Amino acid sequence: MSSAFVANVVGNWGSAGRRWLDALPSTLAGICAEWGLVAGPPFELSFHYVAPVTCSDGTPAVLKLGVPGADSLRFEAAALAAFDGRGAVRLLRADVARAALLLERVTPGTRLRPVDDGAATTAPPTC
Repeated sequence: MSSAFVANVVGNWGSAGRRWLDALPSTLAGICAEWGLVAGPPFELSFHYVAPVTCSDGTPAVLKLGVPGADSLRFEAAALAAFDGRGAVRLLRADVARAALLLERVTPGTRLRPVDDGAATTAPPTC
């Protein structure tokens, strides 16, 4: 874990953040075992532990872990459940008490920078 990640977590959640960081390896292992996940290396971390995972059925997903008791992931889980995949990633599973979210994994598609905006917005749809 980077020093910036540790500083962000401890700076925001104090001793609860420190305890969470200390327990993170066992929390990650436990959730992966319980939910049938194989975790890859984490993405660049800022305030939560976020890593690509593969579910036991081969489905690619993302596991997001946060400090239990903090509101951020509880609110995120509720919002993602309400959106149900419309305009946001789908929430596949949540354990709010452990601040663990299993999210649909999305990958970037074609970059829009090279697209001619005028042509793209005036051309008839191709269905």
